[in-house]
Amino acid sequence: MSLRQNMLAKARLAPPLLGDNIGAVHDFLWTQLNPDGGFKSQSGPSDLYDTVFGIEALLALGAEVPLTSLARFILPLGDGGQLDFVHLACLARAWSLLPADKFAPELRENITERILIHRTLDGGFSAAPHIPRQSGTVYGCYLALQALGDLGVILPGHLWNAGALTTFIENLILPAGGFANEQSLPLATTATTASAVAILHETQGSGGEEEVGWDTQAIADSSRKWLWARIHPNGGLRATPQAPMPDLISTAVGLHALWLLDPNRATRPLAWPPAFRERTLDFLDSLWSNQGAFHGNWTADAPSCEHVYYALLALGHLADT
Repeated sequence: MSLRQNMLAKARLAPPLLGDNIGAVHDFLWTQLNPDGGFKSQSGPSDLYDTVFGIEALLALGAEVPLTSLARFILPLGDGGQLDFVHLACLARAWSLLPADKFAPELRENITERILIHRTLDGGFSAAPHIPRQSGTVYGCYLALQALGDLGVILPGHLWNAGALTTFIENLILPAGGFANEQSLPLATTATTASAVAILHETQGSGGEEEVGWDTQAIADSSRKWLWARIHPNGGLRATPQAPMPDLISTAVGLHALWLLDPNRATRPLAWPPAFRERTLDFLDSLWSNQGAFHGNWTADAPSCEHVYYALLALGHLADT
């Protein structure tokens, strides 16, 4: 499965843990839909980034998805010629959600070309706008791989070198086991490490998915150890070793990465330690808003479609145990 499919499959396991709150979550998501067909950003106007998370959250809930509204919102954006790389990747996702007859082959090819422009000389991808791009980042690689997967494009070897990308990512692991986002900044975060794990799983995972299958098993072992060390005593995962509290996104992507690193995930659910599972469920409950959504952490005051989606991903992983 693609990066998106893996995450959505887990998020779809969340509804039973929402219980009676599932209706409130559904209602919140629909209140975020603007008349132009996009979903609200933190400041109010529609944004592609928030729109993708709104649609994915509705899909995870098994709810009606406003595809007609989505088409109306993205049609003026065409092939994303004026978008930055983050929003270009979101555009690829948005177009891929529509029926195939709405997504013209020429449009797909143009978006693919715009993504490939972001390749870097070291084998990665960069979200930076400047050209030439010398150095890639984990985030740039994750966006590119996710977008290419959404587009369903089969590229010839001279355009897509998965081996070079794998080597680039593996070279960003730090001695403690986490991954840096780029060579010039050797600091690991949970989100960056989780993204690196997802990329390596996608490019180097075994076909049967009964073992990690990477070239270097030691990378998987050290990454797993680093992520487990990010667990907060009160549940959830912290973004960095120095972070004083856990946060929603780090928790969701950290759980997902630990699942990807589980060598037996194809034959049984990952058995989370009971105390960790209960504390993390309590942590997620502490982020609940009476608006029908979730905060990003204990200090955040603005629930969003993004936070709803990541809450569903985290809950889905904790339900599958």
